[in-house]
Amino acid sequence: LKKRDMGGGKNAYQSVIEELKVLKTLSHPNIIWLNEIIDDPKKSHIYLVTEWLSKVSLLDLVEAEMWEGTPE
Repeated sequence: LKKRDMGGGKNAYQSVIEELKVLKTLSHPNIIWLNEIIDDPKKSHIYLVTEWLSKVSLLDLVEAEMWEGTPE
């Protein structure tokens, strides 16, 4: 990612980091909460620490929100 030019003087890696920082600031019921971004330059990996959803999938939550209040 660091070698791929995205224009505007940024590479793909920098663009991904910017997007993740924006995601970290978002608070919405349909967006899983991003707790932490761990950048490991030795392995060229970025790890995302998100909230844990137990006993239900994110898809189930989104579908429940979509159908809630819908007339039968």
